[in-house]
Amino acid sequence: MRAIAKEAGVASGNAYYYFGSKEELIQVHYARNHAEHAAACRPVLAGQTRLGTRMRGVLRALLAVLDEVLG
Repeated sequence: MRAIAKEAGVASGNAYYYFGSKEELIQVHYARNHAEHAAACRPVLAGQTRLGTRMRGVLRALLAVLDEVLG
């Protein structure tokens, strides 16, 4: 948690104020990424019926979300 807090530019105490553990922080991170990916997939899944097209759209949405997160 110290390394994460340092990278984020906050004190370790601030990190623990919002997250009880590193595992909790990671779970929140994954939950947020999943929600963003699900939202990005909705238009693709609603507008496409072919499996290959849907799969490509879902994967592209995932890459876009990850690109935004990783910068």
